Amino acid sequence: MKKALAAVVWVLVAVFGAVAYATLALRRGEPINSAYILIAALCSYAIGFRFCSNRVAAWVLALDDRRATPCEVHDGSKDSPGTNPGMSLDQRCGAHV
Repeated sequence: MKKALAAVVWVLVAVFGAVAYATLALRRGEPINSAYILIAALCSYAIGFRFCSNRVAAWVLALDDRRATPCEVHDGSKDSPGTNPGMSLDQRCGAHV
């Protein structure tokens, strides 16, 4: 039942998007409400996110434990040397006025 409801919801999103795009394409020379543009965009984004997000996450955001982080590759103290604990915060941050 849950899968059927999800399928019906996505079909309705696709239909709303198609109607919005058809309205934008077929109304020539008449003023068009911006709600059609918004609905078409939101439906497109929702469908793209729903059906392509797994591939994007696997391809672009793939995590690999074998890859070293920049902090591991470069010496961590090389770019940001430790500060003297006796220095005030404005001296460490360079906030001299």
